[in-house]
Amino acid sequence: MTVTLVYHARPEEVLITVGSQNALFLAIGILAKPDRLAVIEEPGYPDFVETLRRSDAPWRCVPVDRDGLDPAKLPDRTRLVVATPSHNIPTGATMPLQRRMDLLARAEVDDFLIIEDDYDYEMSYLAPPLPALKSLDRQGRVIYLGSFSKSLFPGLRIGYLVAGEPMIAAARDARAIMLRHPPTHLQRTTAHFLALGHYDAHVVRLREEMQRRRIEMMDALGRTEFRIAGTARDGGASVWLSGPDEIDSMDLAEHGRRRGVLIEPGAVFFETPPRPCPFFRLGYGSIPSDKIRPGIEQLQKACDELR
Repeated sequence: MTVTLVYHARPEEVLITVGSQNALFLAIGILAKPDRLAVIEEPGYPDFVETLRRSDAPWRCVPVDRDGLDPAKLPDRTRLVVATPSHNIPTGATMPLQRRMDLLARAEVDDFLIIEDDYDYEMSYLAPPLPALKSLDRQGRVIYLGSFSKSLFPGLRIGYLVAGEPMIAAARDARAIMLRHPPTHLQRTTAHFLALGHYDAHVVRLREEMQRRRIEMMDALGRTEFRIAGTARDGGASVWLSGPDEIDSMDLAEHGRRRGVLIEPGAVFFETPPRPCPFFRLGYGSIPSDKIRPGIEQLQKACDELR
């Protein structure tokens, strides 16, 4: 299969935003309508749901599998799909190339749009990153969201929205009501950093470090009773875990916090979470390698306490 790996956007097709969250709010605010059924992933990013709730648009959750969102499971009359093809939040599932092509084909046949949150695409260090949906899009159906917050630092709050010129013009008008523009000194600093090639070198170092941490994390988890319920095949910076079925991850989070270990309880990622919910997400993006094994040991002790 021959695919295009790069999408060359014109300036009129790009809007700088205050992080990808701002881009998401703008995109859903423009596209989600009371007569347009929106579809999101389950488990999935909680802010997708919260943003749609404020739009008065009807929405449904579609379960993801080990390959992410399955286009064949989209309900009839779908008009908007919000997806994370690179790494599902929270499972880390990566959508294969064929499924990406199938999703775009379904969008053309059924006449719907796709908001692509390219979450954590930089963290593909076990395999080359797959082409974004936007780079494969020939019909202008994909609205692409991205951010430098995780790859550089969260406080930067520089994101971007890539779409057709009419969509960007509408998003620019909507953004102007909320804020005139993101701080220009941060934009110029980021642009200068990219132009000098420092960002590319930084991402290479970041991937090398994340791979070391992932190896340490997987080895440490292998000595516990926590089960890996989902992880990115090409890398990532977190793992989706399941504890014993009888233990709720909210309780585990509280006991873990007392021992100096923080986890993300899993119920928030579901519209209808299991009860008790044994799932949780554990990140290693900001933890030194030598702290991972002791942290996992403390988390296992917290689990033992709950019994």
